This record gives sequence, C-alpha cells and structure tokens, in this order.
Amino acid sequence: MLVTITVCVRDGVQWIDGCLQALLNQSYRPLEIIAVDDGSSDQSCETLLKWHDPEGKNGIPVRVMSQNALGLSAGRRLAVENAKGDWVAITDIDVRPERDWISNLVAESNPVSANEKVVAVTGRTIFESADDVVSLVRSVEIAQKYRSRPRRTSLANGPCSMFNREALLNVGSFDPLWYHAEDMEVSLKLIE
Repeated sequence: MLVTITVCVRDGVQWIDGCLQALLNQSYRPLEIIAVDDGSSDQSCETLLKWHDPEGKNGIPVRVMSQNALGLSAGRRLAVENAKGDWVAITDIDVRPERDWISNLVAESNPVSANEKVVAVTGRTIFESADDVVSLVRSVEIAQKYRSRPRRTSLANGPCSMFNREALLNVGSFDPLWYHAEDMEVSLKLIE
C-alpha cells in the first residue's frame, strides 16, 4: 500500500534538509514524498528543488510543488490532490520523524473490529528538550498529552497523522480558509 508523506514550508530553509532526510530514512515502503513551498521569500524553494526526484532514483520519489503564500491548509490540500498514495501522512518541516513513524501508523490503520472503518491514524509527537526551562516544560507537557491518548480517538491531530486519501477527498480535504488547526477541522469532518 503506497503512502504519501506531505510536508509544507514557508520561509523555513534551515529545517528542510533535516526533515527531508528523516522522511527518506523511513523504513516503510512503498512511499512517496510531496513537499510544497508556500510562497517562501527565503531560499526554501531552491533548497526543496535540490531534493526533487520524481523518478525516485534514490529509492523514494520526491516531488516538489510551489504555490503562492496561501497557507498551510492550502499547501496540504495541494499535496493531497496530487498524492498517489492510498494514505496521506502529514508532518511539519521542523519535525524529524523517527525511522518507523510510517510503519507504525500503517500497522495501526487496520480496523479492530469488523464494523470499524479507520479513516485516520495519529501518533505521538516527542519534543526534545534543550537546557532552558521553557523547552523542558514544553517537552514534558507534550509527552504527557500523547502518552494518555487512547488507541481510539476522535481527532487525528498533530504533525504525525495519516489520513485515508479517499475519505479525505470525500469530505473536501483541508480547507484553505483554516489558518491553524486544519488537522482538527478535517478530523471533525471525517467524524461527521
């Protein structure tokens, strides 16, 4: 089952190489990556284009797309519309997913019972802490939030979620009018 990983960037050139390398290091196959530049004014688009490999000569196809500065939801929507995968995973450019991120999401995408239909899967986000107090407190808060998340949840939110592409398209995908919390909004549409 092909999975498409999508990631969007606007003026985040310093995060691109680390994020895309972590995505290429995923253990799951088959996989494709779609990276969307959202109207960056720094060197993000040029840096993304260095990773553009639609034929997958390095093992995983990477397609780079560009749009005007329309926002994260519009970027995610563009990626979903161009995805070839049965499932679409979302992450953020400043995230470094662990090697088994997609493998773990795919493993959890199977229904528990015959009457269950899984249309989204979400994982845990782990924040590394630096030496400052704010970073330490933030990493502990996030760890507690995700540790207490039940197996069945009603919201697939965070930069670690995966959606069934067909179900996502059936509810209109990501709404470009949403500036923030687009993952929660799309989860609510899927529940409805």
